[in-house]
Amino acid sequence: MYGNDTYRSPKRRPIGMFEEPSIDTARSGVIIDGCSQCLKYLLVLFNIIFLLAVLVMIGVSIYILITQSFLVEVLKNNYMLISCWLLILSGLITIALSFVGCFGAVKNHGCSLFAYAGVLFVMALSMAVGGVLALAMRDQIEEWKIAEMENDLKNIYGVNLDNKHNQIVTKSWDKAQEEMFCCGVRDQSWVMYRQSLWYAEQEGIETIDKPYVPLSCCKIDMYGQYIDVTKCQTFYEGPPATVSGQYNEALNYRGCYTAGRDWVRYYTGWLGGLGIGIACILLFGIAFSPWLAFRLKRRRHV
Repeated sequence: MYGNDTYRSPKRRPIGMFEEPSIDTARSGVIIDGCSQCLKYLLVLFNIIFLLAVLVMIGVSIYILITQSFLVEVLKNNYMLISCWLLILSGLITIALSFVGCFGAVKNHGCSLFAYAGVLFVMALSMAVGGVLALAMRDQIEEWKIAEMENDLKNIYGVNLDNKHNQIVTKSWDKAQEEMFCCGVRDQSWVMYRQSLWYAEQEGIETIDKPYVPLSCCKIDMYGQYIDVTKCQTFYEGPPATVSGQYNEALNYRGCYTAGRDWVRYYTGWLGGLGIGIACILLFGIAFSPWLAFRLKRRRHV
């Protein structure tokens, strides 16, 4: 029936014969299954989110360093400064690290992924330490520091301004009293200024025109203008000349110790939350990258 031709049954092609190797397979020699492909994209997405979060953390830390550095000098506490620098340094390192993670995921490079996971663990630990240190500082403004703050105002503030340290102390206290709307150390402690070297050098006649407090103790209105400088500095029927008496609406009543403690709690709350939060985000990268690396290793061609 078929003559001399022998009937040949069609050869069965191996499964996947018609499937062309993916670009990833051709380049790296690794067969990427659906799960590994999903892990790879998740790791890249994680690095993008992580990069944005780290940039926010670095931005907040730099903002605090630039605008709130006066608190270190006034409150005699450098925990916040240390926390900011630790988070900035960790952030810069992890930004570079995120590119290593993306490279390892896109190129299917297992060694890069293992190295990425290891260094990521160290960075997560340092960020967590920075965050915990920032949160711990919230309650580390000890009462004994009040004596140091009072000493600065009595013996250093506003005098011998040719001395660089005296300049720093004076500018820091003025900025603190202006920014935090406070005056002196403790609440209603304006009388302390009358015991200071600054007061001894002020010109004028007491109870007439000699200022009891510096200008930075005066209240400002919503437009940034002083309410009443004369009443703030020279009012003698009540504060700042006395502790009690007629209310002085032009003078700040709150002490800088109390105000500074609240400000530190606010900013260190941000630092601590960002540091610990990003450290928790890093746990996903630490988990995903070794998992993907192990899967790539098992599927690598011999």
